[in-house]
Amino acid sequence: MTCSCGNTARYIDETGALTCAICPLKSKRDSIRLMDVPALLSWARKYLAVEHATNEELRSIIGRKPT
Repeated sequence: MTCSCGNTARYIDETGALTCAICPLKSKRDSIRLMDVPALLSWARKYLAVEHATNEELRSIIGRKPT
């Protein structure tokens, strides 16, 4: 996978596009490394279970942990 600039795409930006680390910085977009997404999902699900079980907006984005 490559970014539109030709670099390896190891990130996903706030628009959902696969990107390199540099392009989002240049255009002032937020991004996350693809390899960090599973850890973020795990943390968010634990957060919802413990602190804010009624936050349906966040739950609709991250879903529920598979059983």
